[in-house]
Amino acid sequence: MDVFELTLQTLERIMSAEDGMSIMLLDDHTLSLVSMTFGWSMKECFNHEVFQLDKLASNREMMPEVTAIVLLRADLTSLATLQAELEDPKYKEYRLYFTSPLAATDLELLAEADGKHVVTCVEEVYLDVFPIDHHVFSCEALGAYQDPSGLSGPFLQRTLQGLNSLLSGLKLNPCIRYQGNSPQCATLADEVSRQQRTQDPDTLLLILDRRDDLVTPSLLPWTYQALIHDIVGVDQGRLQRHNLNSIQLPAELRHKAFSPFQDAFLRQSRFATWPEVITMQQSLRDKYSQQKKLQEGVHQGSLKDMKTFLLNYDDYESIRDSAELHIGLLTSMGVGFYDRACASGTVDMLDEQTQLFAERKRKASKRRIEELMPERKLHSSDKLRMGMLHCIKHAGDESEAAGIASLLEQQGVPRGCCRAVQHASSMAASGQPGVTGDCFKYISSLTYQQESEVDLFVFQHTPLLATRLKQLEKDNLSTRAFPWQGKAGSRPKRVIVFMVGGIAYEEVKLVNTVNKTTEMQVLLGGTYVHNLSTLCEELNSARS
Repeated sequence: MDVFELTLQTLERIMSAEDGMSIMLLDDHTLSLVSMTFGWSMKECFNHEVFQLDKLASNREMMPEVTAIVLLRADLTSLATLQAELEDPKYKEYRLYFTSPLAATDLELLAEADGKHVVTCVEEVYLDVFPIDHHVFSCEALGAYQDPSGLSGPFLQRTLQGLNSLLSGLKLNPCIRYQGNSPQCATLADEVSRQQRTQDPDTLLLILDRRDDLVTPSLLPWTYQALIHDIVGVDQGRLQRHNLNSIQLPAELRHKAFSPFQDAFLRQSRFATWPEVITMQQSLRDKYSQQKKLQEGVHQGSLKDMKTFLLNYDDYESIRDSAELHIGLLTSMGVGFYDRACASGTVDMLDEQTQLFAERKRKASKRRIEELMPERKLHSSDKLRMGMLHCIKHAGDESEAAGIASLLEQQGVPRGCCRAVQHASSMAASGQPGVTGDCFKYISSLTYQQESEVDLFVFQHTPLLATRLKQLEKDNLSTRAFPWQGKAGSRPKRVIVFMVGGIAYEEVKLVNTVNKTTEMQVLLGGTYVHNLSTLCEELNSARS
């Protein structure tokens, strides 16, 4: 159940299907998909004789000797653009691949547009989700709670097509369970089951609701990949450029890919804690220094030295790119992050969020937040985080949530984020859709243990997902709270967990650990991969 290998093998097959030079025409969705898979680099495309990636909607010159490989989502905009292209073709032939189902009426319209008979292939390929890690995928869609009665409209269509595409690509026909008190999970479970003919009792699709654990994406994370996503933002395998000014990363590093698939250092360090990454950085510096010395020695060395360098140039280039990016990130972020999180200022953010959960009394917790708000050295996003965590733990008090939102707005927190705090308070309250009794046991169990070997809550915190997976492993997940959709299965060997409302990188780390330490294999997916900023967007999309 490797999402990345599925994507890579499918793209390589598409690119290798035609002899000779080709151009690949894409839409926004598939451009991101191809770029994520190949690390935002053309090198792998060149290896398959694809000399150019371009958007189908762009202006291009005539190349009558070239084959066009067209990879699109079958949406109205892309299909209309493709029709216009086929009516006035620029290439010798067109091979059409669609990542989502193509309706018969759309196929007829494309056939009518192909008056010059340049289309030689039409095929649906199962590439309608984004690979985040080898065992993690995302639909990259926000707005799970727009319809309180369940998933509907374009969001349902996008989620359903992505999930069905993944199951078809991996040739899986799972039994289905879902969170029973979530209308969104119930809708999705029903729609997926309708398109199944058979079910494998050893494979389970478990559909969960993000609202049952709003804590995990709200916490200040402490592992490298999650921290980068929280502070800078990682969008489809690249750092979000509009956030890079805050950490003063050199301009030449801002276009680099940030993906564990091509980046060996990120692959090794993505689940490491911040202090561990600082230590690992030294090893990366040493490798980079050795490669630089080798490069400098080539100019004065023998032909044998030059040949050795050229044969290993790909390794040198990979180490150089990785070293420049991560050393730049760690250097640029280091001082600012420690000011925020590790008590080099007047507030230790990690300690504060720890004690916020340890404090069981609502009034004492609110009083501490009011004391922290005027603190100038406390970053505005961390003030938002504190307000969010308080309102999740003490959910359901609308007037108190409104007061905290007002306080945050006075401290310069964007109004939309302040509204999200109020939404979090109402959505996380007992008895609300998508919130189980386990959620409150879980929140009350998050305590601060000063005498423990590692006395920071962020190290001790375990997502609620860990409880669900443990229950599945022991075959005691409640059938009342998580009913079967259709046929009941047995204790699963393979589990696809799909989180309506999005996942967090801490859950990615959890699944990586489960896959290494248990016999049960887990594939994690969600409608989005959240940091605090995108969680606010998700919450604000909700309608009462």
